[in-house]
Amino acid sequence: MIDERISEGISVMIARGEYESSKDDILRGFGIFQKKYTRKNTIIQMVLVCIALIIQIVNLCTDSGTKSMSVLLIGVCVILGIYVLKRPGDTRRKLAEALDTVQGVIYNTEIYTDRIIISTVYDPEVNGEEKPEDISTSQQENVENVEKAGEEQDELPPATVIHLDNPGVEMTETKDLYVLYIRKINVYVIPKKAFDNNSEIREQLAAVMGTRYSVNEAA
Repeated sequence: MIDERISEGISVMIARGEYESSKDDILRGFGIFQKKYTRKNTIIQMVLVCIALIIQIVNLCTDSGTKSMSVLLIGVCVILGIYVLKRPGDTRRKLAEALDTVQGVIYNTEIYTDRIIISTVYDPEVNGEEKPEDISTSQQENVENVEKAGEEQDELPPATVIHLDNPGVEMTETKDLYVLYIRKINVYVIPKKAFDNNSEIREQLAAVMGTRYSVNEAA
């Protein structure tokens, strides 16, 4: 039935689930993102820095150029190399510090055959420290809680809509996470425990996204 509706170009919801943000999950997902994209860029940049460094050392040893300029450029290459090597770790540390402010935020994710919608259901910074008695009861009750809180406090951020036909959107499935990348810049980490039909999610998203959907059970 779903396949027939997809073939007719009808958007079909595959799954919907709520989950509380987890610092550990986000850091693990970001680590997967770094291995997939950042590490390659770091290697390329370090190769270029090393080539430049070798050229300047050769110039310094062979007197083929101004020695003072070669010494200066060698120093620049060393500093640049240290920066390139430290940057991934620094980025991860800054992210870890920033994640302390999103602890306890509850998200709702809806997965369709053509898009994924991620919305904030509950945020302690907006709704107050006290959680509703049963945050996972139903989507309608959550919406009502948010609307009541919004009357007295700031509004929750708008939902994020990610279109799966966008060539800049990729996803990696691990043993317990969906890690979603957008143009190799933005990363969304969704725990699989939020859904009870992960096999169907894999089947449908792999069919829609093709090679942009990958599985890494070892991660």
